[in-house]
Amino acid sequence: MQIIDPERWERREHYRMFSSQQFPYLGVTFRLDVTALHRYCKQHGVSFYYALCWLTVRAMEPIDNFHYRIRGDQILRVDSLIPSFTDLHPGSELFHIVTLPMEAELDEFCRKAAQKSAAQSGLLDQTDEQMEGLIYLSCLPWLDFTGVLNNREGPDDGTPQVIWGKYRREPDGRLTLPYSIDANHRLMDGLHLGKFAENLQTLLEGVEQNPSH
Repeated sequence: MQIIDPERWERREHYRMFSSQQFPYLGVTFRLDVTALHRYCKQHGVSFYYALCWLTVRAMEPIDNFHYRIRGDQILRVDSLIPSFTDLHPGSELFHIVTLPMEAELDEFCRKAAQKSAAQSGLLDQTDEQMEGLIYLSCLPWLDFTGVLNNREGPDDGTPQVIWGKYRREPDGRLTLPYSIDANHRLMDGLHLGKFAENLQTLLEGVEQNPSH
């Protein structure tokens, strides 16, 4: 972890400007082509949901801004990004939050995510929730939505939040789903969300050739 010197930080003016706002967040919702991932998961018997969690965080990792967090009067850069996602036990209507580190291989992450989710009895594991660099992920597989409003702890909440919805079959045969992401505008801009979306779509299109990329 690195403490950022705000006087030497290239975002210092942007950070100060958005710090004066009560809700300094930006977010976008767009359609994501998940055709290749859906096919891969069916062929390999892995969870589509866990796989997209892994790919989402993998797409964020090369972008510096996704590593920034706010802690009091300090700006931090965390080394690792940690998936923290909602899940449901079979037959339950109450979600629980599963948090675990990334794995080098998509299939291995999916296996460990399934194991941890099945073993977890409470809403969340408080030990894991204290990790730095969390990425919040969820899905609404019942809705093909056009927008989402996430809860926030306040203007210092720097955790990116991602949620996606029900996929649909397009006229040309592709599978797409609505995908929403929001982040703290003090730490990143629309440019960085655009880079992330491009990274994610590239990973999705190449998952069958290189699932560990």
